[in-house]
Amino acid sequence: MFVDEVGKFVTADNNYFYEPTAALIYLVLVALVLVAEALHGRAPHEPREYLAGAADHAVAGIVGGFTPRARAEADALLDRAGSVAGAAQVRALLDAVDDDAAELPNPVAAVGAGVVRVMRRLVTARWVPWVTVGVLLVTLGATVSTGLVAWRAGADVPGWIVVGLLVSSLVATALAVAGLVVVRSERERGYLRFRWAVLVSLLVTQVFVFRIEQWSAATGVLVELAVLGLIAAELQQMSEAARERGPDRGAR
Repeated sequence: MFVDEVGKFVTADNNYFYEPTAALIYLVLVALVLVAEALHGRAPHEPREYLAGAADHAVAGIVGGFTPRARAEADALLDRAGSVAGAAQVRALLDAVDDDAAELPNPVAAVGAGVVRVMRRLVTARWVPWVTVGVLLVTLGATVSTGLVAWRAGADVPGWIVVGLLVSSLVATALAVAGLVVVRSERERGYLRFRWAVLVSLLVTQVFVFRIEQWSAATGVLVELAVLGLIAAELQQMSEAARERGPDRGAR
């Protein structure tokens, strides 16, 4: 509700169409992402949290039964809970839930799995690093150019917004080029630099672009999210390959 009405909250005349609203909304989302990233996984889960997760599965299972996947998830949570108080009772409850072989369609999971498969197939091609950086650089250039054109055309934008746009885009471009320089000899290092380049653009540059030209920023965000997906897929494949080789073989 705050994000939807932010223009009214930050203006004296309750201006719903306050021009910097899009930038403020995007900035709020960026802040939420950074806070979540800072907090998530910093402390290990307590056994009682796993127990609560298993009990939550049991509550849902009482109504509709357990598919094999749902039962496996609940059992895994309970196993991770160990022998905390209440584990035996939750185990009895899980065992009492009826089986249900009918798995309801999950379009969100299906789309997510499809995207992962496509990304993994794409990153096997040798030309992907070059296309990745090319798309990133073109997107950066297009969004920055559109923003500068709008500013030169008379958009009411403070000078520090333009400076921030230029500086952050230069940093992102430098990281992308630095990754391209080393990607052939040190593939993982190169892709890590690509990821930093995209993150700088998504988390910093696009905030300034939203302040100047909203439609250009929205298009740039979508393209850069796709590029980030490709980079993440490649990094995940490299990580899996390193685990399969083992520490000794990887070191050699």
